[in-house]
Amino acid sequence: MKKINIENMSKEEILQLLEESIVSEEELRKIKDTDWDNYVTLLKSLDEFSSLKMIRKMLTIGYDKWKEIFELSNKWDENCKELLIHEVISAGCKDYKLLKKEIRRIKNIKEKKELLSYLEKLMLYDKDYSENREKFPTIIGKPYKKITDHQIYTVFPATFNGLKEVHEYLTNNPKINSVVFYVLWSKYNYSNVKPEFSLKSYEDVLNELVDNEESKTVNQEEDVFNDTITLYVNIGYNARITAKQAENYTKFLLLVINRLKEQGYKVNIVATSIMKQQNEIIDITINLNDKNQEKNIQELCKITSTLNFMRRIILSIIETTKVVNYFWFCTYGTPLDNTKLKEIKGLTDNDLFIPGPESLEIEGNNLEEDIERANNNLDLDKYLKKATKSPYKK
Repeated sequence: MKKINIENMSKEEILQLLEESIVSEEELRKIKDTDWDNYVTLLKSLDEFSSLKMIRKMLTIGYDKWKEIFELSNKWDENCKELLIHEVISAGCKDYKLLKKEIRRIKNIKEKKELLSYLEKLMLYDKDYSENREKFPTIIGKPYKKITDHQIYTVFPATFNGLKEVHEYLTNNPKINSVVFYVLWSKYNYSNVKPEFSLKSYEDVLNELVDNEESKTVNQEEDVFNDTITLYVNIGYNARITAKQAENYTKFLLLVINRLKEQGYKVNIVATSIMKQQNEIIDITINLNDKNQEKNIQELCKITSTLNFMRRIILSIIETTKVVNYFWFCTYGTPLDNTKLKEIKGLTDNDLFIPGPESLEIEGNNLEEDIERANNNLDLDKYLKKATKSPYKK
């Protein structure tokens, strides 16, 4: 692969490289190891807004010389300076002493106070998040870097084994990231909004996760299967998804599971919600791998059949993650497209992945038509043929 040498590139070529992200993962790694002084020299010749745009891209691909960045902005406009501080924090800067110094340079008293308050909360949540990881070591994973879509993301993983563990996590008061989520939309009262958006209360939805669990019938005889297949289900619903779409999506999932069982497969279910906000990704995984297959299916239905789970439980989990980008509060992120989701989860074409309702063209108007479109989009026969080579084969 051709090595990137920005010394031989024109100013226009470098800007195109950064702004259009026309680089491969291997090239990104080379950019991280390059002589950043060349970029810094170029920045000195640009206006403030062009410099900010270029720095944003540099931060995205791994630049972390915080002091040099702020030196470039010494004569910037106050508004650009404030935006840069937020960008540097979002990029993972932990040099709080340097950040305080730069914030104190801001002349606008109100903005200065707000930024200092934000930074203090961020420092406090570092301790809270450490407590979360100590208290829930098997659930809250350590954030890690992931290169995908020609960018470097910070991924915040949370992994649960069944709904009982989700319930235990949320009822044991994990620390909320109040730096970003200063209003908890997961707990918001929707009773006064339009009927199609009204939801059950957070407490009701939480309690229903383990409702009547002890009284469920457990199959005492262990079923015999020729093979095992893992079904990855995307539960990262778009905000526009309706309750009827969610209902029809669940019915389609049940048909898929029944067909797999008829073919002699034991079905392991992994529900996954992966949301993105700029250079941060929250990866929530719920493994439904209890020996009782019926229980797994019942839990899947609870997760997918209504909007309650997404807008109460998933949002609650998101509120406990250590993201720092302040735009999370506005949207709680956007679902990753199917290709990027597979990259983050490490899925291959041999893995049976069920996209969300929109990707399957489930519209919620007519069940038969929804199932026909979803079936055509999924092409389940393709997966069944490949499943014979599954690593789970006995």
